[in-house]
Amino acid sequence: MRKPASLSHTAQEWKPVTPYPQIAPCFADDGTLGLRSDRPGYSMGRWIGTYRLNGPKGLYRISVPWQGKLPTRGRVFAIATWRRKDGSMMTRDYFVRRRLGEGGILKLEIAVPVAAHTLSLELGAWGFGPLDVLFETPDVRRAGPVEPRKVVVATAWIPFVDSDTKTLEGNLADLLRTIDAAGSSTPRPDLLVLPETAYDRRVPGVGTAGFLKDDHPVMRVLLERAQRHDLHIVFSYHEDDCGTHHNTSALISPDRGILGRYRKVHLPMDEVEEGFAPGDGFPVFETRFGRVGLLICWDQYFPESARLLHLGGAEILCVSTAGDSPEQLKARAIDTGLPVVVSGVAGPGSSRILDGRGRLLARVSGNEPGIALAEIDLARRNHVPWLSVGDASGDPRSLFEEERRPDLYGEIVRER
Repeated sequence: MRKPASLSHTAQEWKPVTPYPQIAPCFADDGTLGLRSDRPGYSMGRWIGTYRLNGPKGLYRISVPWQGKLPTRGRVFAIATWRRKDGSMMTRDYFVRRRLGEGGILKLEIAVPVAAHTLSLELGAWGFGPLDVLFETPDVRRAGPVEPRKVVVATAWIPFVDSDTKTLEGNLADLLRTIDAAGSSTPRPDLLVLPETAYDRRVPGVGTAGFLKDDHPVMRVLLERAQRHDLHIVFSYHEDDCGTHHNTSALISPDRGILGRYRKVHLPMDEVEEGFAPGDGFPVFETRFGRVGLLICWDQYFPESARLLHLGGAEILCVSTAGDSPEQLKARAIDTGLPVVVSGVAGPGSSRILDGRGRLLARVSGNEPGIALAEIDLARRNHVPWLSVGDASGDPRSLFEEERRPDLYGEIVRER
């Protein structure tokens, strides 16, 4: 059996485990890591192998190829558990699954916790119906020291009071002052989130004159500011797409222009009545510091919005909003495990930054226009005690992805 770098396999080798005999699959007895069941009912089993830490700590990359077939209601899984010298568990993490039809690779990149002594790998499958799964020997490699991926994010609050003297030019000036303030702050942010539809907000009688196209001068001046400050900007605006109107957020890059746009998917009644068209997807944008997902206001009330961005690979959620819903935003952080950067207009406290456990990192305070900054390490796993994994800590980012049941989710139509 292959011995991975910096880890040594114990004499225990691989041990077959099942909760109780009635649901046990057949475990391969030819030295391979196989699981097989012909019964129509439920089966569940796993192989457990233990590796002893025998070298420098740091980051490890583990991959487990597998092949075989699963029933429709079935799943293959791999779990890594770090244990202390006394055998007690520290953290448990799912491998990320790729290509799950009739095989694929289970992958995990994981850091060694302080005081870790051994690593247990669990390779298993469960399902209702026949299953036939074969795992290859895990490839465990040390990938060097743990490198942080720090990003500084900023949120802005701009007061929008009702006034007969509000103009598009004045709102744009407020936006540019805010961008300049962020660009001159210490530390300088990598990303700034601006409030919902700030350009034409509360301008009396403006109508569609404040709606923007990609080549509008406002978009060009915002790009110039992004380049001047080497800053990514989330800019929310009313979009005119060849006569179709959307509530849109654009992600403006200092070196790549408009990386892309998100069109608000969930529209409240008043926006529908005003003729706005909903968006049709939840894109995730790749930047030099990480993957960014965008939401707008009413979207935050729908858990599916943040979940789909999470499943799409987002590492930061950015919300431009006109309202303020601290409970919903905290929930979106908790149920994805992702940091959330919110920029609102309902008072300075509506612009805040939350970590992946929903805890407040920063907020705009006082009654004057301002920004708030926070540094986030995207490489850091946000383990939570007793989150699904028993007497250890689990990472919500992988737990909520791996333990969801999309095979049972669907649209339920009730007849009235």
